[in-house]
Amino acid sequence: MKIKKLISGVTSAVLSLSAFTGLGFAPQNPVTAEAAGGNWKFDLGGSGAASGYTGVSAKDAYSASKGYGFTNTGSVSNVAAKGSGALSDAVQFNSTSANNVFKVDLPKGAYRVKVVTGNVSRTTINIEGIPQMINLTGNNAAETIEIPVTDGSLEVQAGAGKSGTAFSISAIEVTQINTTGVTDPTIWICGDSTVASYYNVSAASQHGWGQFLGDNIDTDYWQVRNLAASGQYAKGFINAGQFKPVEKYGKKGDVYLIAIGINDSKYYKGDEYATYITDMVKKAKAKGVEVILVKQQGRRGDLQKNPLPSSRWYAAEMDQVGKAQGVEVMNLFKAWQDFGSGIGYKGMAEYYATKNDGTADDLHQSMKGAKKLAELVAKLHDFKAAGGTTTTPPATNPPTTTPPTTNPPESSITAEVFDESVTYSFKNVNSGLYMEVAEAKAESGANVQQWGKNGNSAHNVWKLKSAGDGYYYIYSLLSDTIVLDVEANKATNGQNVSLYNFKESNNQQFKFAKNRDGSYKILTRISNDASAVEVESGSKDAGANVQQWEVNGATCQDWIVEKASINDTPATEPPATNPPATEPPATNLPTANVLLGDANCDGMVTIADATAILQHLGNQDKYGLSAQGLINADLTGGGVTADDAVFIKKVDAGMETLPVYKPTITTTTTTVATNPPATTADSRYFAVDQTWTNGVTETANEGFTKAEGYVNLDNELDSEITFTVNVAEKGNYHTHIRFANGSANDRKMKVYVNGDKNNYWMQSFTSTTAWTEWTEFGIVLPLNAGKNTIQFVSATEDGGPNLDYIKLTLTDEPYAEIYDPADEQKPVVSSKPTIFIAGDSTVQSYKASYAPQQGWGYYLQNYFNNNVTVSNQALAGRSTKKFYDEGRWDTIVKSLKEGDYVMIQFAINDAGKANADRYAPIGGNIDNPSKGTYEWYMTEFIKTAKAKGATPILVTTVIGMKAYSGGKFVNSYTTYCDACKKLSAKYDVPCIDLNSIMVSHYNSVGYNTAKGYHLMGAVSGSTDGTHFCEKGANIVAGLVAKDVQAQKLPGLAENIK
Repeated sequence: MKIKKLISGVTSAVLSLSAFTGLGFAPQNPVTAEAAGGNWKFDLGGSGAASGYTGVSAKDAYSASKGYGFTNTGSVSNVAAKGSGALSDAVQFNSTSANNVFKVDLPKGAYRVKVVTGNVSRTTINIEGIPQMINLTGNNAAETIEIPVTDGSLEVQAGAGKSGTAFSISAIEVTQINTTGVTDPTIWICGDSTVASYYNVSAASQHGWGQFLGDNIDTDYWQVRNLAASGQYAKGFINAGQFKPVEKYGKKGDVYLIAIGINDSKYYKGDEYATYITDMVKKAKAKGVEVILVKQQGRRGDLQKNPLPSSRWYAAEMDQVGKAQGVEVMNLFKAWQDFGSGIGYKGMAEYYATKNDGTADDLHQSMKGAKKLAELVAKLHDFKAAGGTTTTPPATNPPTTTPPTTNPPESSITAEVFDESVTYSFKNVNSGLYMEVAEAKAESGANVQQWGKNGNSAHNVWKLKSAGDGYYYIYSLLSDTIVLDVEANKATNGQNVSLYNFKESNNQQFKFAKNRDGSYKILTRISNDASAVEVESGSKDAGANVQQWEVNGATCQDWIVEKASINDTPATEPPATNPPATEPPATNLPTANVLLGDANCDGMVTIADATAILQHLGNQDKYGLSAQGLINADLTGGGVTADDAVFIKKVDAGMETLPVYKPTITTTTTTVATNPPATTADSRYFAVDQTWTNGVTETANEGFTKAEGYVNLDNELDSEITFTVNVAEKGNYHTHIRFANGSANDRKMKVYVNGDKNNYWMQSFTSTTAWTEWTEFGIVLPLNAGKNTIQFVSATEDGGPNLDYIKLTLTDEPYAEIYDPADEQKPVVSSKPTIFIAGDSTVQSYKASYAPQQGWGYYLQNYFNNNVTVSNQALAGRSTKKFYDEGRWDTIVKSLKEGDYVMIQFAINDAGKANADRYAPIGGNIDNPSKGTYEWYMTEFIKTAKAKGATPILVTTVIGMKAYSGGKFVNSYTTYCDACKKLSAKYDVPCIDLNSIMVSHYNSVGYNTAKGYHLMGAVSGSTDGTHFCEKGANIVAGLVAKDVQAQKLPGLAENIK
């Protein structure tokens, strides 16, 4: 005991003195050790130390000799705060990576930790790597908890409580309670906005009862840990890490209150809700924690119903789990209703909150209401200072009826009734284009966009099925299992609309409200009819995204509903070549209606037929073609194979012409290929089904996909896993790898394809901050038709990440460059003005092995004289996000000098929602962009380049052959191009509108000539209309140089050859 005190006292003294080293004055208020150990008080920020505190600037790096400091000074910064004394400044955390923390060395013991925020909107405080203080709202919000320290240090970090807002800490106080590490008995609370703590808000604003439970119990005995958060639901609570403190610190004598369910109906049904509640109950009980399930209070409006409702919010599931697990079920719903009945509907007004717009809140409580609920909770369970023995038994005779819906009353808008026996297409009033499934992908997650309609096909025709109450499920004819879906079950503006597996949820239900002109608004049930399906930003461009937005009267929210039969005759396509027709094999199957290529027998040949063939080859039991379809699909002879799908793609691209069927009288029957490749062009392969060395399967860290778990490779060099995959055709495949990396380090892995040990790729797997946080990274790999192996080998002694699955998607992107240490990005040193280029695969310089593929950045030097140097740092697969996250931008910045230039072209990969490591959506705000958006990354590029005295030159993205619509080329990626031009104007930097320049040029030379600029016009069999061949890349580089000269850009225009 004396040794422990001595260590604590010495540590305190070191902290007190070291904070003033180099400041030119001695400490005035040294930290002193207390009887139980020590008391550490840190004033974070750059304005010195307040009286009694140790001052810590963002520049103060942690060192073992000092015993405290920031572990990553490059990711924190000093900022001002609105408090006084120690609260007048703060340190802002600019990253939530696991290695970016404030660390203080402490001897073993239990500690009382108080954290005070800086100027924040809403912040979560992570301590020891997990969320510990939730929902700290407003400036200088403070919370105190008890926590054990057994590893010699305490690590504290401010994290985002609200997306896109800053998060900072003004002060931290640490007081040692004991040397055993045992904390007081704890009441843990799981909940949502009606339970969460709120700071710096008026008494009339919404409050949660969890914040006031301590006012009604013996806090000399108990500590209350309120882990509730606004908007939370059971699964989200677990996935966000809010249950982790219970799992880590829960102990015998603790109590866990689970009061959640109000928001859950937005995400799943009762059986899934019960599964997540049961999981928490079991894990808490395993720690010796007493669990109490809380039936949540109802709405104020319930008091006006006759009869009064008997339950809400998954009450029946609460009773079910309580009975199965033998835990108490607290009926707070009845207690609150009894209280409300006593004072009446009007009397309850002051117990409910007032919304920001001044209207009454029917759901959330005011401070007075939250305090009353806390009082009721304390009365419903006897929280004795002897371990919380239950004196009030669970409610008897629980209701068996299904809880009523948690949605607000439905809108009174009159819904149109449709004939469900016919099919429809939806034409946007603003653009005249049709709603369709992008790339005709018959899969969950496929995006929905607008495009011109060259006849009706399965990807642009829809079927309606009543969901009741005037709503419809909107099925794509590509599959009878996928429907239109508002992503993430959210009612917020900008939520993407895509296809998803049918699950009967509100976000898949739509109401058609007729306008006076006969068009319709397609209202979303998830928003309670407040929002509609629209074309993003009112775009008139083909390929523009479809999303949800609040009803605002814009015509981009209006749709003409047309009856559409997929037997309609298609319109003509872009110019096509006329190769000799091939003769299909003879057959004795019916031939009267043969249309070669029409695999799905819809009367036309489109990309959907190629999809139907690949599905047939992948799973004939589920997607088998009809007898007529088998005849139609066999274009190349010898039975239906992947070559037939490729041929149709060429027809769709204008590279081939369909052969005419010529029947032959014979007794031979069509032979369908046996043992075809086992997958479609988009398939998942789970790690637990593969082979590996030095690793194990686990289920400990939640968030994995398959019930059997994931693969955890040993933490050593060369631990490996080999995936065996089958693909329908030879080509480049975007290999999405789902993984979790809870360590701070990049767990790089070598990637080998088909056993070639002489060549490999190096794939990064950066930290996901926690082992329960899963994400997908992607790399493009070349695969052969049929069976392939993809081997991942740990390249560091940390081993690899935890692996869930890989997913393969055929792409027209080039495969990633084979790893060569000599090719690693390095700083550039040149005495001449240098044009650095940041961009993607359309800009990249390619090695000779990729010929004839080339990017326009390769040729740019040819258009300048020797007074200017061009350094092309573009790389395939990069977006603003990935270029920034990988450090490629940072390497450019380190090389920049005054007088240099940086051309920046991104958008194509930013727009790809399927690739989490690339996706950077348009946020719509260039003045204060949200982190993670295209505007945010571009703003970072502009500011950091200008800070080095360089000139950023923004370049709108290139167009491809898919920009050909309605007989001409049109602008593409328009929302990104518009944002690019707006940023150029805001920061007064040049912009080369390459997108518009190329539209003009392509229309001047015509479709066939423009096609010759791309791989599809230069490589036999290629359908790649995005990437350039050498000729096209050179021409585009010339267009860039010509615009530099036309704009008379200083320092560059005069050096054009």
